[in-house]
Amino acid sequence: MAKYEISGPDGAVFEVEAPDAASEAEVLAFAQAQMGESKTESYHSGRQEGNPVVRGLSNVLQGPTFGFGDELAGAVGGAYKTLTGDKPFKENYRDTRDYMRGVQDQYREEFPIGSVATQFMGAAPTLVLNPLGAGVNRSIAMVSPRAAAWLNPATKLTGVGANTVRAATSGGGYGAVSGAGDSTAENFSGVLGDAAKGAATGAVTAGALQPVQMGVGAVGRNVAQRVSDGSANTYAQQKVAQSLVRDGRGSVVESGAINPIGQVDARFRKLGPESTVADAGGENTRQLLDTLATLPGRTKDRAQTLIRDRQSGRAGRLVGAADDALGTRGAGFQQTIEALDSARRQAAAPYYSQLEGLTAQVDDDVMSLLGKTMGIHGEAQKLYRLQTGEDLPLGGLKKGDTVPFAMLDTLKQSLYDAAENAKRQGNNKMARAIDDARVQLTGKLDSIAPQVDGQSVYKLARDAYAGPSQLIEAAEMGRTAMKADTFDVSSAVRSMSQSEAEAFRVGALQALREKSGTQSGQTSLLKMWMEPSTRDRLKAIFGKDFREFSAAVAKEARLKGLEGVGRGSQTASRMYGAGDLDVAPLLDTATFATSAAHGNAPGMLTGAANLWNRVKTPEAVRDSMGRILMSQGQEGAANLQSLRGLLGRLNEERASRAERSGALYGLGAGLLGSDKPIGGLLGQ
Repeated sequence: MAKYEISGPDGAVFEVEAPDAASEAEVLAFAQAQMGESKTESYHSGRQEGNPVVRGLSNVLQGPTFGFGDELAGAVGGAYKTLTGDKPFKENYRDTRDYMRGVQDQYREEFPIGSVATQFMGAAPTLVLNPLGAGVNRSIAMVSPRAAAWLNPATKLTGVGANTVRAATSGGGYGAVSGAGDSTAENFSGVLGDAAKGAATGAVTAGALQPVQMGVGAVGRNVAQRVSDGSANTYAQQKVAQSLVRDGRGSVVESGAINPIGQVDARFRKLGPESTVADAGGENTRQLLDTLATLPGRTKDRAQTLIRDRQSGRAGRLVGAADDALGTRGAGFQQTIEALDSARRQAAAPYYSQLEGLTAQVDDDVMSLLGKTMGIHGEAQKLYRLQTGEDLPLGGLKKGDTVPFAMLDTLKQSLYDAAENAKRQGNNKMARAIDDARVQLTGKLDSIAPQVDGQSVYKLARDAYAGPSQLIEAAEMGRTAMKADTFDVSSAVRSMSQSEAEAFRVGALQALREKSGTQSGQTSLLKMWMEPSTRDRLKAIFGKDFREFSAAVAKEARLKGLEGVGRGSQTASRMYGAGDLDVAPLLDTATFATSAAHGNAPGMLTGAANLWNRVKTPEAVRDSMGRILMSQGQEGAANLQSLRGLLGRLNEERASRAERSGALYGLGAGLLGSDKPIGGLLGQ
């Protein structure tokens, strides 16, 4: 007899004794005989088992026990035989275990496909619950906080990478268990080696097949999105939620401690009824809407309509915010001025009636005043002529003449107007000189006018007229506040009474109404944070209420940020529109079909890739995304509420599916890597 070395299917080398100069066939025959002789009598007895129920159950048992069915049967049967017989437990365990292995091996040889199918069916409930795969992933997350944040499915949309890791770890765990269960090694090191081989095979297999599975699932979902509104809307919600999550701000959001969509929801409510979901998001969300408005579909037209409506209503919203902050309750400037003018006329009328027909004698004081004010005579005479229809040349008066009191009052009014005009032109010295002459003339007229209880009727008339006049002056100052010097406005406002301040605010509201009525004025208000001159004037106007108005302007500025949507490159829009009309998808379909018919794998892959790149986001999904992003009011709030839990649910489902897939791949890999006959059979 001589010794020969032969290699098994798994590469292992065995020594076999055979006659000298035996042929290869004879050596193999001797090897099979010797390997058969190494099996126990219990094993051969099991292969002779004829009861179909016993054979089927013994095979199915391997599924839910992950290959440990024979060992479990050996433990239970061995214990029973030990209690009822005289053999030791070790021998009884080996006999029962080997008997089960014989039954199982014989069944696998007779039904190679059915045996695998029934084992997987038996393991299905355990794979669905997947305690091992989930436990492995949780253990990894507990060891590494960074891995926990990356694998956390509650607050961020997990992708191929994270789910591939889940599948690989789950596959490795199940591969190790099934590799150990299917091992026939008689020592711990041998079982450990089979477990390690099963773990490696399971992890690699699951990691490689998970992306493929996700790709196939994506294609299926893409098809469903074209024929099912519900599927399209679900995917649209997912993509919108993903962009909103990317816009999450702050370390608390980024750590996953809170749902970032809750942050968006709070901002949406704060921005008011005009806001959309896209306004409440950040740059990623606005970019998504911009892309959708560039591609063919309904979003393009909806976005332009939204922008036009928003632009046309901006002036009204800015004026409304100013009205609320100023507390003017929508008061009109012109109506206010007219009401004040009517009030002062009515208040002064009884006194002015006593001055009607009164004349004054031209004395030295009057002649001096007429000489000082010679340059103003023309305006005073014109005003008097317009009021009375009489023409009275002041320069022709001589000492001793009489002059109507009303003429000198008109001269006083013209002096006031001339002084104000000089102030506006910056000629302050001239303004002071004219004011001095006006004060002297006023004192002279007080001495000429009749007296009532020791007071000049003319002074009483002026006082009655002055109250409403001061309010009119305050309102006029408010109307010019956005153009006047900031320091002058601030100083004037500080010295105003409560009534004057209210009139000033009515004028300021008119100034803001006029400024908001032009595009450049709106832009200036919205950019006041970068225009100190505009900001300082507004602070002087609003005082303590400036913060309220500036907050409203900031909201409007955020709403304006959406106006660039869909208004980018026209080349890109035309390109996508032309792609919607060309025949390239038909050609790609034909290429795919032709390649498939001829077995051309590269051609099939190219055609499939081109088709996939064209159909990644169907128009139904794009339209649904645009509708969600531009939703307002109650609809927008409801959409955000539904999005808050969507990501968590989708990610949990994907994570669980990846872990279950990994368990399935790991179980199969464990069977393939085992040294039991099923492993060798499938390995061939």
